[in-house]
Amino acid sequence: MLHALLIAPFAAALITAFISSNDADSSAQRWGIFASLVIAALAVLTLGSGSEVVSSSVIPWFTLWGGEGVVTWSLQADAISTWLVYLAVFVLPVVLLAGTAWASEHFRDVVIGLFVMQGAILGCFLAADLVVFYIFFEAMLLPVLILVARYGDSDRRGAALQFFLTTMLASVGMLVAIWYMGLTFGTTRIPELVAAFRDHPDAASLQQAAAWCAAAFLIAFAVKLPMVPFHSWQARIYASAPAMLSAMLAGVMAKVGLYGFIRLVWPIFPEQVAMWTPMLLSFAVVGVLWGALLALVQTDLKRLLAYASLGHLSLILVGLLMREEAAFAGVVVQMVAHGLSVTALFLVVGALEFRRGSRSLEDFGAVAQRAPVLAVLLIGSMLTAVAMPGTASFAGEFLILLGVALSQHGSLLLVGIVGLSLILTAAYLLRMVKAVAYGPHGPALGEAKASETVAIGALLLASVVLGLVPRVITETTAARSAGIIDPRPESAAYQRDAEPAPSQRDISLVRGPIRDGDQ
Repeated sequence: MLHALLIAPFAAALITAFISSNDADSSAQRWGIFASLVIAALAVLTLGSGSEVVSSSVIPWFTLWGGEGVVTWSLQADAISTWLVYLAVFVLPVVLLAGTAWASEHFRDVVIGLFVMQGAILGCFLAADLVVFYIFFEAMLLPVLILVARYGDSDRRGAALQFFLTTMLASVGMLVAIWYMGLTFGTTRIPELVAAFRDHPDAASLQQAAAWCAAAFLIAFAVKLPMVPFHSWQARIYASAPAMLSAMLAGVMAKVGLYGFIRLVWPIFPEQVAMWTPMLLSFAVVGVLWGALLALVQTDLKRLLAYASLGHLSLILVGLLMREEAAFAGVVVQMVAHGLSVTALFLVVGALEFRRGSRSLEDFGAVAQRAPVLAVLLIGSMLTAVAMPGTASFAGEFLILLGVALSQHGSLLLVGIVGLSLILTAAYLLRMVKAVAYGPHGPALGEAKASETVAIGALLLASVVLGLVPRVITETTAARSAGIIDPRPESAAYQRDAEPAPSQRDISLVRGPIRDGDQ
């Protein structure tokens, strides 16, 4: 079933290519939405609640050049993978539904690109082998490059080239590291590599190599995230991309970088990450504030949201670096929550840009009077992004801040610094809403269409549902928390996973009731 789930988006893209070349024709729209919903249903049938690890058979694929390292074709999904897969398969049909209101002669090509992009993203979330992960990690760049270069704004070629070269070159070191690890340990299977450097007979002599490999992985994922100071490509590509692609980039693809930290860097290189935590935390905190401050002064709506996303993703990285149970629970919730809220915001901005032909704040105003439903969608999206109580973002950010306060790497001062970004988030989003919806003057705009209302409304509803019952995420991911927080057997986090301490029962918000299955 995992193989069927992975193949489905690529099959959908292939079928879309045979649809009538009249791209604005409703057949491409209907097929895209139908196929994306089928993929979402297949994901639910395959992965269930995420409480159990789902694995495919391990098939030897080929031997690495220069040695005997075996690359396998193998897939696996646990609770963390499951929720990110659900995010990817939920966002795409919503984006396509909203996009039918802006359908152009290029709609079919965009649908093809989005399906290929979704398939590559699912490949990253499901890969159980480093080489398989790397193939899909690089493959997701191609549809973005093509769609932006062909259908982006006036800066499309420069933005596409910068995006492709930056992300591609950042991954070269990771490829070399994968090759070295495969030759050294005889496998590129992720589960076998988790303890490889620690348990190798020559572990002491491999520490320098482990540091270089860890650095290569960190750089690749820091650029993909992006993390300050590797973020220069982000605002440019988000602004230049077509609206539907921008929503997928910010809502889903950005999570691949975080997933790489969680699935690969933390478990395989725990000693190196522990040593570099102060440096990484400094970059993450700078990113939280820098993203918020840059968003505060933007007049281009897409660039505003791009820098807002930079700040929110940096906040998630801060939570991950805390290596604390509450913070980790917040990290997973916030990854899903951010995907929902930022997708909704980009879709609203896409609707505004389609009607006005501009993304500048100065070109809007009085939308609340001229298109009240569109204004409600804008305000609702803003409320989910500013972590209004009752939304998924509130649950995620609360748990992250709680983890920052409890962690040995955190402090109340750090809570205050990170908390300042939440105030700045409210400031720049309220500024946007005030200018767009309540500005004194503005052009006549068409009201939101039914497809836009349903699509954006579905994202807002999902955020509220997960905000009211975040345990559907935190309870399923709790079993994975110890091995991610600190995978060293001697660590306290690792020991707690095997023998929960009484104090764990006090954080029922994070783990929920302790059951025999949790132990």
